[in-house]
Amino acid sequence: MSKIEKNEQASSSTLITPYSALSPQSSSLPPLTQPSVLSPHHSGTEPAARSLEVLLQQEAGISEETLQKARERLGHGKELGETLQEMGALGASTWAQMVAAYYGLPYLSSLGLEEDTTQLLSRVPLNFARRYHLLPLKRQEEAILVAVADPRVLGALDDLRLLWQMPIRVVVAPLPVVQEAINR
Repeated sequence: MSKIEKNEQASSSTLITPYSALSPQSSSLPPLTQPSVLSPHHSGTEPAARSLEVLLQQEAGISEETLQKARERLGHGKELGETLQEMGALGASTWAQMVAAYYGLPYLSSLGLEEDTTQLLSRVPLNFARRYHLLPLKRQEEAILVAVADPRVLGALDDLRLLWQMPIRVVVAPLPVVQEAINR
């Protein structure tokens, strides 16, 4: 049994609080039509969610030919988004928007540092924030709002949940925006 599974059994808290479960007046973020989860979103009555590649084609206008070239360039430790950005097929902002849409998470194009951000970040090792490209933004009701460039960093998000003993709400932001905010 993994460390995360053990922690989840020991704790009644969930890793992610559904975005829609929190009070809409407490945030300037747009409401979601579905709860935030860290898997492709769909309800039992809809067909399965579109793949990220289909989303890139339909929403970002990436051609099948470009995706095929990107797949051929994928190498050791490289991700599709990184490869497409290196090819000039899309920017970091568009990639972050597609990832947010794919996972059903809110998207922020910029990150304002609030008083809470500095206080929350003081409890997180800077190397940890840089490694996982995440930034705790603020306390919102009974959760911590965390901006990430890649919402698949479940272990890091779970570590934050354990650190604060509070649920974590995730928003997706472009990698350069997260990096810049961490380095401020």
